[in-house]
Amino acid sequence: MHSIALSDIKDTSSLALIELQYRQTSALFSGNNASVFTLKTRDGKNVSLTDFKGKVVYLDFWASWCGPCMMEMPSAKKLQDTFAKQDVVFLYVSVDDNLED
Repeated sequence: MHSIALSDIKDTSSLALIELQYRQTSALFSGNNASVFTLKTRDGKNVSLTDFKGKVVYLDFWASWCGPCMMEMPSAKKLQDTFAKQDVVFLYVSVDDNLED
């Protein structure tokens, strides 16, 4: 479907931009390996995605100022409770500017 849709685009600059965006975001599709990153926890410890190699990791990027993010939190908690006895790691990553948020 991706190649069919792109064949309909005649503007080469638009096509190049769409291709670039597709390549950058296709790594985020379900089942693909995530890019390795390291972040600090609330207590200042480093946590890297490589710490959980071989495990299923649920990544939730959120912010206190993001209404939809906050509305989704109860559902994420239910999901975490559902998988509590399975080998699934839940990482909630705040993109707020400061730790207080």
